[in-house]
Amino acid sequence: EKTIERARQCGLAESRSRVSKIHDRMREIESNSMGSASQALRDKVARVRSLIENTPRVLLCAAASFNEWAWGVEFLQHALDSLGQDSGIFPGMGGQRPLNYLMLQRLFANEHTATGVEARDSEKVQMEGEAVVKNHTDEHSTPKLLELCSLPFVQASALADEACKCGMARDEVYRALEFLHATGSVLFYGKSARVEKLRDIVFTRPQWIIDAIKYVIHERADDDLNEEMRVLHGRLDRQGKERLTALQKRGRLCSRLLREELWGHLKRDEQDALVSLMGAFRLMHETHGEGGGRYCQVCATNDHESYVVPATFQDPIDDGYVAPSVWTPRNGQGCKGVLRREYRCSRLEEEFLSGL
Repeated sequence: EKTIERARQCGLAESRSRVSKIHDRMREIESNSMGSASQALRDKVARVRSLIENTPRVLLCAAASFNEWAWGVEFLQHALDSLGQDSGIFPGMGGQRPLNYLMLQRLFANEHTATGVEARDSEKVQMEGEAVVKNHTDEHSTPKLLELCSLPFVQASALADEACKCGMARDEVYRALEFLHATGSVLFYGKSARVEKLRDIVFTRPQWIIDAIKYVIHERADDDLNEEMRVLHGRLDRQGKERLTALQKRGRLCSRLLREELWGHLKRDEQDALVSLMGAFRLMHETHGEGGGRYCQVCATNDHESYVVPATFQDPIDDGYVAPSVWTPRNGQGCKGVLRREYRCSRLEEEFLSGL
């Protein structure tokens, strides 16, 4: 056991040292290469750096299995725990956070009631901390604040108004939302949102977003879908099935199929928020008719709209045309044909083509 423990400690120290060196090297390369870079490139690197600094991540995992000692998984766990204690790699990891931040996090997660589960001795310290947060939440939160936090999304301004009645300052609320966004508890883009409608929206349950998107982007074959999706597709009428085929084979999504069938269980304001979010994520783009009016490419009518969903295009583009270099006519010598796709819209969003 002493031999195993010494090997574990040596391995942890070596792994941590290697990751730290790589981290420092990344910073060095970034610093040296930015001298002559354009401002656009600087801005992109700054955004990536912000993600790296504020989001927990694993830079390198180099642990052997050690099957003869059967402690490979345990070694990996200790290695990650050790790296998590390095503030140079994971800034803020394990740091103290205001109780008001944790109060909002608890309300968003709907953990405002006690569980009643008995804890083992190793869990008592953690539960003591949770008890402090629970007591603070019970003492300072209001039923209205709980109601807002229990919604799948909420206006940040309305949330701030109610949180101010619980002793929080308005700027503190927005700092808390930024912190919870960085930790993945909520989605709140604020002023950085590309779509103006999203700048005041807090999505309180990221899983709710994933559950909604799966109705639009999923496997094409029914045999590859879960029972819920097969039942949903099975109850579509003839017109609904034609619209679904247009989505699965042509990447065209009729808004009536989306709102009345795929998202029929959601409220109208929830649907609107998700459409804006998927547009901001570049998961779908609204099509327009002549003059910029709404137009459905599936039904060929202007009484409702449709969307282009790139992820559902059936025919993939050969990698030779998109990577590693830009396509040129010379690349197409000897080819029998070139795949072409046409988009009808009044304008293109920023970086639309490069994002496809």
